[in-house]
Amino acid sequence: MLIVVGVIGKILGSGIGARLSGMNNQQSLQIGVAMIPRMELALIISSSAIAAGLITDDELAHLILSATVILTVVTTLITPVLLKGVFKHHS
Repeated sequence: MLIVVGVIGKILGSGIGARLSGMNNQQSLQIGVAMIPRMELALIISSSAIAAGLITDDELAHLILSATVILTVVTTLITPVLLKGVFKHHS
């Protein structure tokens, strides 16, 4: 569920920004899909929060860090397949 929400959030967030900047729907979708694997910031934020002691429960800290790593790896692996699909009609 977290992966689905992460992927849809990236597509919508980046796609809407692209659309507002004047791109058409297809280009906006391509930008949104291309931005999916950009999760390293989430890794930095979660690691920093744990290191700073903002998350004091060890079990919760491990859960957050594990979920972030899994989300980052999965989105990085699925993006090329999704990009191939959204650029299929472009060639």
